Amino acid sequence: MKQEIFSERETILSPERRKERILELYKAGLDKTENTVGYHGTSVEALEFLIKNGNLAGATTLKDSQRRELHFFPVNGMEEMIPGLEEFGIDQAIKEVESYASMNAVQHFLIKSIGEKLDDKKMVEDYHNYGPINNKSSEIENYLLDRGLSDSQKQKLTRESLKLKGVIISLNRKILQGNVELGSDVFKNSALVNIKGGVTLDMINGIHTEGEREKDFFRKLLEK
Repeated sequence: MKQEIFSERETILSPERRKERILELYKAGLDKTENTVGYHGTSVEALEFLIKNGNLAGATTLKDSQRRELHFFPVNGMEEMIPGLEEFGIDQAIKEVESYASMNAVQHFLIKSIGEKLDDKKMVEDYHNYGPINNKSSEIENYLLDRGLSDSQKQKLTRESLKLKGVIISLNRKILQGNVELGSDVFKNSALVNIKGGVTLDMINGIHTEGEREKDFFRKLLEK
């Protein structure tokens, strides 16, 4: 697959313009055309990070980390570029990303709720080691132990976590500026892309969510 060259101009935006662009992408919804190469699941906290810092929070922005991958589900002929990939159709890829988005949403929500930062390598690794795997209430409560929270605070965070749906973003061909490889031997329908500096707004061509908390985030953006 031929790799295109893109201008850096779109990546240099003010926080106000980034907010406007995110709202434009949300209103447009997920892109399901040939312009999209895959879908990724994330959170409103990651979008807040993007508005402030210019890149999407996650493993691609961990400070002093060797793990700089973005996990996504490829579509539209990416099998030609990624040896071993067993590509989903678009609708199935989006369905798979829904559960992934929910997992990331819970992770980012809990990390922020205990007063930590999404780009803190130690905190993210701590979550990967001790955080919930299946977003069960017992797993979330165990993660919140010894965090200096009252029982009522832990119960409230657990209830709110279980409601999260996350955010799905569609990715355009600019994502291919990074090094793309098969996600894992187990998940042959996914891919990892290593992007220096993280994912920027010009690599995203659509945003969607089914979550009420997430929809409220976009409503508040409109009011600001």
